[in-house]
This record gives sequence, structure tokens and C-alpha cells, in this order.
Amino acid sequence: MPLDEYLDKRLNQLKRAYENHPQITNVNELVAKISMKKRKTFFSYISTVAVAAVLCMFIFFAIPLNDQNREQDEAMENFSAEPRAENEQMMKTDVIEIEGMKEAKTFYFVKHDHLNLSTYYPEDMLVQHEKEKLRFYANFGNVEEKYAYVDIYKLDGEIFNEQKKRVQDVFHDYTIVEKQKTDFLFAFSEQELSFQKGEFIGLATVFQREGQFFGAIIHYPAEYEEGLMPRAAKILMEIK
Repeated sequence: MPLDEYLDKRLNQLKRAYENHPQITNVNELVAKISMKKRKTFFSYISTVAVAAVLCMFIFFAIPLNDQNREQDEAMENFSAEPRAENEQMMKTDVIEIEGMKEAKTFYFVKHDHLNLSTYYPEDMLVQHEKEKLRFYANFGNVEEKYAYVDIYKLDGEIFNEQKKRVQDVFHDYTIVEKQKTDFLFAFSEQELSFQKGEFIGLATVFQREGQFFGAIIHYPAEYEEGLMPRAAKILMEIK
């Protein structure tokens, strides 16, 4: 083959090879594309690892939580199977009239083993366990007022005389009046005594539950009367 013809053939081959070469001649652009591909591969790898980690955490936490839920369900079943005396609701909602307005309140269950009694008290009062009595005192608006309280205790023997003596001993400097039955505040009372000194007012009552006599003293500053008395009445009416 003549030299000229050979050279023309090679030049045409080189031209076609150049025209078919990828159109990336910028080094930075080429590096960027390679880096992007690496990042895609890296993030794909990271995503796979993250999914695997989430699955492991779910398994780790879900198994104990499932066991805990099972234990709670078993506890509730055991609680429901207990005798009624031990199966009172721990809390309930009821409506009482306070200062002329009906108001829904949460009431909490409390039991005193020594006195062998239980009752419910409102969410805005606090309970204090003592050996011979239960005391509930005002906590209206999260402000404790320990002079506004309800005491409940057992009475044995000459119950009416015992109640009078208790009131006289504790409130010896108060004016004490024994009320007539027609003036009783509570329909369940068998005896009521009222007492007062200055701004402080009190009511003592004797009542009976299942053959056992109990006494209660309600004491409060005068401005607490409309708030405390409805709550005290609810506490006493719920006694079992």
C-alpha cells in the first residue's frame, strides 16, 4: 500500500476514535463525578447499617416491653380476682357541690387497717395516717391548711359520752353545743356537737358502719366552710 494512502487511513481512524471518545476533558468534573459515585455507594452502605441498627434496637427494647405489658396484664387479672374488700377502685371521679356549684373531682381510695375502715378523699386534700385515726386536711389550690381538717376514729364503750369527752378535752376553750336531732347536718349522724372559738368552727359527729361506731371531727377557719364541708361529707359517706 502506498505511504500516502496508509497515512490517510490512519488519520481517518484517529479522527473516528477522537469523535467517539467521552466528552469529559475537565479534570475537576471527572473527579466530582467519581466522588459522587463514591458518596452514593458510601451512603447506600450507611443506610443499610442504620436500618440494621434500628432493627436491633427495636428487638432489644420490644422484648422487655412486651414482658412488662404481660406482667401488668397479669397483675390486673390478679387484682380483679381479689375479694371485693380488697378490690376497691384506687381512684374514681364523682361530682360534689362546692360553694353552690357542681364540680367533678377525682377521689382517691385509702384504707386504715387498724381502724378497719376505708373511704375516698378528694384530690385537693391530703391524708395523714395515725395509729388511732385518719386525718384529711385541705390542700386547695396546692395550699396546705392544717387547721382545716377531718379526723376519723373508732368509738367503743359509752360512745356518746366518749365523744363529748374527746371534744371537751381537745377544744376546752371553745364554746361547745350539743345539737338536737332535728338540726343534725348529716342524716347518718347519731350525735352531733358544734363548737366555735373566734374564726374557728367545728362539728363532731357519731355514726355507725356495720355495727361499729365511729367518731369524726371537722374543724376549719370560717372562710373554709363552703369548701371543706361538702368534701368532708363525701369522705364520711364513703366510709366502709
